[in-house]
Amino acid sequence: MKYNNIMMDLHTHTIYSDGKLSPDQIVKRAIDHQIDVLAITDHDTLESYKHLTQSDFQSNITIIPGVELTTKSQLLHMTDFHLVVLFPQLALGQRKCTQHLKHQYFLKLQQILNLNSQNRTKRMKKLIQHLITENQLNISWEEFFEYHLVHDKNKQLIQKYSIAKYLISKQIVDSVQQAFDLYLNYEMATSKPLILEAMIKLAVKMRAVPILAHPLQSTKISSDLTKCFSIWQKLGLKIIEIEHPTMSISDKEYLKVIAKQNNFYQSIASDFHSDERSQNWQSDFGNSEGNLRVSNQEKIKTLDYIFSAK
Repeated sequence: MKYNNIMMDLHTHTIYSDGKLSPDQIVKRAIDHQIDVLAITDHDTLESYKHLTQSDFQSNITIIPGVELTTKSQLLHMTDFHLVVLFPQLALGQRKCTQHLKHQYFLKLQQILNLNSQNRTKRMKKLIQHLITENQLNISWEEFFEYHLVHDKNKQLIQKYSIAKYLISKQIVDSVQQAFDLYLNYEMATSKPLILEAMIKLAVKMRAVPILAHPLQSTKISSDLTKCFSIWQKLGLKIIEIEHPTMSISDKEYLKVIAKQNNFYQSIASDFHSDERSQNWQSDFGNSEGNLRVSNQEKIKTLDYIFSAK
């Protein structure tokens, strides 16, 4: 790996969750954009990793498999937080690893992913019912589910993006964005949420690397949040996303201060799903502006820490 002008993107999605590119396509895109380290972090699944183990690609890129989990923090009034969990011991490409997750931890991880997927399905079923009763839409769960099985690559993952495409097929909306603006900007509660603090500790036990993704997406800067960062760091959280396309300048400055105060390593994310979403965010694949704002020295520190966790 080159050590000058490193480009890294530690948060992306493929068709195995709510992205539009296949794992092969996203790796090709990363190579075209001269990304040195790419993390593929689909929601609740490692299917993209299984796919890539069967693929051939250039070895001048390192690919780190991961997942993105939706959690709630017990420390902060059950506020939603997304946790990216990377598995450097499964890395492919230039830093290919031959290690494996310990069997008991892999089973535990699979249980968590299955639970999160089941919770997501329950929420989506409630959301469909909400659209029927509150918005009087002429839809049904059965019809949606049949559409999902035919059109979605990952049959196990049911999500708002799937519902948006279904609403387009019904000519209820014209675009995914319109579906979210009119109908899907609504959260359904789940009875068994994953707890952020527990997931951080489990990731550390697995010798995986937890990263707090876009920390200010669901909450505002507050003294309580600032205190939580210190506690999460002690639990084993060592990296936070300080560069994400949805962050304001003030958010980034706050997170840089938090990183310095708590000795956090810094992650850069495009959170790439599709070209359409990147255009809406006025960003690009790889988050080139974020890579320019974070020093090469900081990126090397982050990557050295990630690969020391193997």
